[in-house]
Amino acid sequence: MELTIYAMSAEMNDKYNQPNTSKSIAEEAELWARDFSMLTEEQLCDKAVEFTRKNVREMNWSEDDIDGVTWFLGCYAHVILKAGLSQSFASIMMTSLRKYFNLI
Repeated sequence: MELTIYAMSAEMNDKYNQPNTSKSIAEEAELWARDFSMLTEEQLCDKAVEFTRKNVREMNWSEDDIDGVTWFLGCYAHVILKAGLSQSFASIMMTSLRKYFNLI
């Protein structure tokens, strides 16, 4: 239940629409559309989890910091949607959260 709340809040968070963040998401989406277009949704989630772990470590945040993890996974979910690689933010976000926290 808690993961669902975090996933929903990431989808509705307007901070992803801030100019710098929105620009970063658009730039990253171009790369994902080019480099990851042949991946399945499951594999895209694996990439999002991999990059989120790296980002969390680079920020020196706790790897169990759900707020930080949700922020980065939300960024990658927006990237995947913007790249046209999925149509469901909720599906990407929930799968990625479960994978990150080893719940699947």
